[in-house]
Amino acid sequence: MKPSGSILCIIKNFINPNIGGNPTLTERINCVVLEMETWLISPVINTTSAGTLSFETAKAFWVHDGLTVWVSANFIGDPSTTNWTKIDAKVAKTTDPDNTFIPSGNVDLKSYGSTVRVAFKYEGKGGTNTSTYRVDNVKVQ
Repeated sequence: MKPSGSILCIIKNFINPNIGGNPTLTERINCVVLEMETWLISPVINTTSAGTLSFETAKAFWVHDGLTVWVSANFIGDPSTTNWTKIDAKVAKTTDPDNTFIPSGNVDLKSYGSTVRVAFKYEGKGGTNTSTYRVDNVKVQ
């Protein structure tokens, strides 16, 4: 999935006289993502053979709770037209140490349907709500 949102870029061209003693045209680009909603969606999970989800998350540069976890039994290609249910799983938060993976605990997926998809959703806004998250060791057993 492509991230949704807008990107603002400011391009500055100027002559820099300090590069090797010769004036050089220098370009500086500063970009800010104004709003972002990004989904990482799993393949189909058959909960009759494996129905317990676990994963780990780590955060850094925490500014906001931007990562949530969702489940759906009817995903067909567009997260905005899918009925999602938020999963109550532990995700790294502000009080956790930076870059330390935090276990989610076990999440029973069977009550959501016999075939489901799990999604990690990140929402942010450039300059005000941007946190770094990592997701690892995703398992369904």
